[in-house]
Amino acid sequence: MARETLWRGWALFVVVACVLLPAGGAAAQQGTVVRIKPSGKEEPILTQPGELPKMVLAADASKTLPLKHTTVHARVTGYVADVEVAQTFSNEATAPIEVRYIFPLPQNSAVDDMRMVIGERVVRAEIQTRADAAATYARAKRAGRTAALLKQERSNVFTQSVANIAPGQQIDVVVHYLQDLTYDAGQYELVFPMVVGPRFSPPGVKDAARISPSYLGKGDRPGDISLDVALDAGGPIASFEVPTHEVSVETKQDGRIKVALAELNAIPNRDFVLRWRVDGKEPRASLFTGTDKSGTYFSLVIHPPVLDVESLVGKRELTFVVDVSGSMFGEPLALCKAAMREALVHVRPVDTFNVLTFASGSRRLWDHAVPATRENIASAAAFVDGLSAGGGTMMADAVAAALEPTVEAGRRRYVFFLTDGYVGNEDQIIATAGKFVSDLEGKGQTARVFAFGVGSSTNHMLIDGLAKGGKGLGVYASNREDPRRAVNQYFHYIDSAVLSEVHVDWKAIGASDVMPAELPDLFASHALIVHGKITGAPSSFDVTASANGQAVTIPVTVRPSLSGAAGAQADTPMPLGTLWAREKIQWFEETLYKGEDQGTVAAITKLGLEHHLVTRHTSLVAVDTLSNVGDGHPRLVEQPVAAPEGVDLRAAGGKEYGYSLDTSDAGASPPSPPATESGEKRMEQAPDEGYAMHDQPSAPPPSVRRSRACGCRTVGAPDSGSLGWLASLTAIAVVVARRRRSS
Repeated sequence: MARETLWRGWALFVVVACVLLPAGGAAAQQGTVVRIKPSGKEEPILTQPGELPKMVLAADASKTLPLKHTTVHARVTGYVADVEVAQTFSNEATAPIEVRYIFPLPQNSAVDDMRMVIGERVVRAEIQTRADAAATYARAKRAGRTAALLKQERSNVFTQSVANIAPGQQIDVVVHYLQDLTYDAGQYELVFPMVVGPRFSPPGVKDAARISPSYLGKGDRPGDISLDVALDAGGPIASFEVPTHEVSVETKQDGRIKVALAELNAIPNRDFVLRWRVDGKEPRASLFTGTDKSGTYFSLVIHPPVLDVESLVGKRELTFVVDVSGSMFGEPLALCKAAMREALVHVRPVDTFNVLTFASGSRRLWDHAVPATRENIASAAAFVDGLSAGGGTMMADAVAAALEPTVEAGRRRYVFFLTDGYVGNEDQIIATAGKFVSDLEGKGQTARVFAFGVGSSTNHMLIDGLAKGGKGLGVYASNREDPRRAVNQYFHYIDSAVLSEVHVDWKAIGASDVMPAELPDLFASHALIVHGKITGAPSSFDVTASANGQAVTIPVTVRPSLSGAAGAQADTPMPLGTLWAREKIQWFEETLYKGEDQGTVAAITKLGLEHHLVTRHTSLVAVDTLSNVGDGHPRLVEQPVAAPEGVDLRAAGGKEYGYSLDTSDAGASPPSPPATESGEKRMEQAPDEGYAMHDQPSAPPPSVRRSRACGCRTVGAPDSGSLGWLASLTAIAVVVARRRRSS
């Protein structure tokens, strides 16, 4: 009996020792360090006092991640934003590295320049075809030259690669772009996206890896960001707001303002949004002209007149389509529910409506649109409140379900999609929406698609493309905004008169190659921007349109050319040719939604090369011919990004980056074996096949000891083998005790 008691006591001691042993092998009396977030919530830190946490490569536990800082300088003049984005990369390892970084830019950005700054040297990028640029970059890498390559994966997703960053070296890669701003009812909006959200890519999306970055854990940082905007609105600014961030504001004597992110070390995990209103009455339409080496170009900005809204509103069929896929889990779906509750309040008794949802499949509340009775509104509200998120994002099926049935005679169908847009088959979805709208119009019926982008980092390419393909509009609400604003915008559009048959006598003013080629309907209080070529600036002309059969004339004011580009002299003309080329390329790209066409690809490539623009078929590449770094086989590092605020990565299907928290002076990992010649050739021949073909294997070094449940690794924690003897001894002790008890 005494021996049995002894064995039981020893077994209990071993089990307790295994449970209570600290994971990091540190003394428990040192305490737990906590991080206080702005919300007041406490979050534990896995390092001990006296050392800040540093993100380190899973493949080399002694080396911190290369992206240190992002600097954004934006200058707004009238309706155009001129922006420079500087990414600072640093190599704190003992061997050369190559960095790949997936990052977002505005979906209508015209990226026309890149330069690489190495110490006092500035290396300007050249524009080449995508294949040639990839080959130039690969040759430079093998030769030990420091090089940078910028590729467009989507209109709002780019990949930056930097090869042969020497140990201890810091490199700045500066990207420049122009952008038309959004204007609505007297209010302008500038959006700078900070993170690429996790996208669900159905089978058949071959480049899914190139739009799917790895994500850091909650509270971790991919690097600091600073952002400032110099705003010259062209007149007194009546009001402005930044609903997404805390900012500092400096007001100039001439009425201009400078807005900058406050220095609160915020994680760059949500879009920056700045909105402002201009004091005074806006002209009905304005024409700007500008000349560069390729010719003279114009931008025509048309503001609709104020019309009698109530007398022009027709009978409507409203279809609300809610994304309930995994990426909508939590706050995004909560925002959609709030938006839907607000939308149901605005539905009129003379309307008919329905509610659809989609994830891995789609379903509808009713088989067909029903009258907006009080009982039906209550049923819809209860249905929406009971929604939960999960599954993939088969959005194309939802587009078909929402637009395929026949519209009741005399009614206009308005479809309102509520989604974060985290999909990889944007082209297919946009083309589907456009086809269904065109088919209905061919039957003499009317349908329009509106898209509500919800969340901290929405896929603007899909939201704007879906609305454009569906001849509607896109509205947005971040997770820090009241979604009622976006809903009110939507109802403002469909309750307000729509100007159709918008017409300008282009030949009379010497204009050609106008983009968009076919002027769309002009929504009330929503500006329409047109780009084109012109032989000279006319003194005056008119824009004509029709509102429910009533003729409307909009006089055009010819104004001086825009000036004041970022980084240039104040009197430097704005390159309007760049904006025209971007619009022309976008038009060509939309024709590719129906399938690849070599003639169209050649036209896009030609425009990109002529106007120095990054497209899906042209890239910017910079090579420092004076550098000589390593043996041409740098270690590849995939730079992770912050998870979008409010998005549950596990529910959305995002991959979390395998990293460590540096708490010790772990030795450097063994050098990686050189890349094989065949591997280099594969990378050069197929540079866009994702990240499957790395130059070297990335097996974790001995200093990386333990994999944690969160997907990261802890440096200095006991090896699984060091705890193995305890586990084995526990099992033996339990078996022996049971045998003695049975005997």
